[in-house]
Amino acid sequence: MVKADAYGCGGVEISRALNKWGVEDLGVAYTQEGVELRQNGIKGSIMVMNPLPQDFSELVHHHLEPEISNLQMLTKWVDFFRQEKLVDYPIHLEVDTGMKRLGFMEDDIGELTDILRTTSAIKIKSLYSHLSSIPCPADDDFTLKQLDLFDEWSELLNAHINYPIDRHILNSAGILRFPDHKYDMVRLGIGLYGVGLESHRAQKKLKPVQFLYASISQVKEVKSGESIGYDRKGKLPVDGRIAILNIGYADGLLRLAGNGRFSVRIGDKLCPVVGSVCMDMTMVDVSACPEAQPGMPVEIYGEHHPVIHLAEACETIPYEILTANHQRLHRVLVDE
Repeated sequence: MVKADAYGCGGVEISRALNKWGVEDLGVAYTQEGVELRQNGIKGSIMVMNPLPQDFSELVHHHLEPEISNLQMLTKWVDFFRQEKLVDYPIHLEVDTGMKRLGFMEDDIGELTDILRTTSAIKIKSLYSHLSSIPCPADDDFTLKQLDLFDEWSELLNAHINYPIDRHILNSAGILRFPDHKYDMVRLGIGLYGVGLESHRAQKKLKPVQFLYASISQVKEVKSGESIGYDRKGKLPVDGRIAILNIGYADGLLRLAGNGRFSVRIGDKLCPVVGSVCMDMTMVDVSACPEAQPGMPVEIYGEHHPVIHLAEACETIPYEILTANHQRLHRVLVDE
């Protein structure tokens, strides 16, 4: 999965690396993401998980493969392919096994198979679904019901289709927790980027691929009780020093990280955020870090300060932190 700019890591760059390593199937959320990959020379199959009718021509022009999740969209696609005189265009069918997001419902099976039997315009490349609670052992009964329903869907379609269809339902956590249900393919997402599996022992074997650093712009002496930042929310309990960092919520450091809920790493010391995170800057308490000086690097998350700390401080998950990175951030790519 390389959607959302490869989870904030650089969609084109990550896709090039995956192509080099022999990965033949990529997935994005929207058509424009796939177009960008094609325009940058990315090869192989690219599945678009949420295409829109206005994207039809561009999607076909760039040899992208649509995911179809309802009868209305299926009918529109078939009509378009017929109009363009296309035959056996590869599509992916998504079925809803309980997540109540995109996907065909059980009541659709009759009309779905009728359409599939009477058209040569499309060819199903894969059947898939999403598991909603895979990291949660307490929800395993629900997950097993989803897997059973997916098997039922597979049997029903196979009874009406005279060619093999690849099946996939497991995400990163699912690959670890339900390996007996790998079917023909799996969708490796957050795990590809080395995070997001903190509840599983396998996380220790993963290497994060994205680090985020800032720099100190200025250091100031601040007296006890003096207000710091917007709304005067920041204060030091005793006289001390603050450092102003060149990063803010416009760069992806969420405002929830402010007011002491999160600490950055400067050298080998953790320095808590003081006051609110600003759009372009953030203040941190460096009273216990006398070596802090303008120009010094600051680790927001990285090798010594895992992203899960920022995610927990912001009451979210690593997915949101990684994908929140703004395009104005300067990126340094290292090919190891």
